[in-house]
Formats: sequence, C-alpha cells, structure tokens
Amino acid sequence: MPIFISLLIGLLLFIQSFSLSMLSFEKYIFSDFNVSA
Repeated sequence: MPIFISLLIGLLLFIQSFSLSMLSFEKYIFSDFNVSA
C-alpha cells in the first residue's frame, strides 16, 4: 500500500511540474507573439 501512495504522490508532483512548465511556455509564446506584432 505505501508503494501505491508513493507512486500517486510522484504522479501528482510530475503533473504539477508539467503544468507549470506548460504555463511558462505559453507565457513565452504570447510574449514573443506580442513583440512580433
């Protein structure tokens, strides 16, 4: 059971870091688009 809990926590941390990287990537894209426009 603890192994399942640790896997679940690792998955949540991975999803959180992935969403944060996607947000920063979108900010970079939009800022670059605004500079181009």
